[in-house]
Amino acid sequence: MSAIRDNRTAIAGRVLLAGCMGIIATVWAQGAAAADPAKAFEELFGPEARAAAASKNTRDAADFARKLMDGLQQVSDNPALREYVLNKAIELAMKDPDGFEIALQAVQTLIGECPSKRGTYKDKLLEIFQARYEKAGEYEKFDAGEDYIRRLLARGDELMRPRPAAKRPATQTQGDAQATSQTASQPTATEVSEAAINAAIRHFKTAQAVAEAIKSDLAFEITQRIDAANEMLENRK
Repeated sequence: MSAIRDNRTAIAGRVLLAGCMGIIATVWAQGAAAADPAKAFEELFGPEARAAAASKNTRDAADFARKLMDGLQQVSDNPALREYVLNKAIELAMKDPDGFEIALQAVQTLIGECPSKRGTYKDKLLEIFQARYEKAGEYEKFDAGEDYIRRLLARGDELMRPRPAAKRPATQTQGDAQATSQTASQPTATEVSEAAINAAIRHFKTAQAVAEAIKSDLAFEITQRIDAANEMLENRK
């Protein structure tokens, strides 16, 4: 009986050690993925991702992009790797004409999850709509073009919009405490930068070129935006 108990104890000890090593390995893997998400992606998906990207059938790339999106839960605890996977999903999805919705889902996820890079990924969103428009067939060209135009106008409008600055510092007064609190919490608008106005004008002019190409009725609306943006620049002088 003593020998049996000793054997069970030894087995339990090995199981416990294996469990601890598994936890250590998982923690190490998460740290490694944060430091080098490209290497972690290669270890997780490398051969299959390369095969999908190299396939002559572009549907294979889009299908693998969908697989990456469906498997995001696997990397939910690692923001750096998750961001890398989402970018790979966009890259692969855009190889196929039917991959637009997958790429759109991926970039919208990035916009929501990466606040410090939100502007970058909003511009990536425009690239996706541009690619869709450029690859569209004869019968889809007009609708894809107008979708692209609307996205360009929305991005330009956003750049032209003054952003709230930091909240005013609260001051102690003898007046009504509630009124003081409300005043302190009101954000002040910041002036739109020259760089932002110029970026908006570039988006509006791109929209104008697309509108002319597809003979869209949005052309007049775009011209109004360009004029308003140029007026803002003049007023800064």
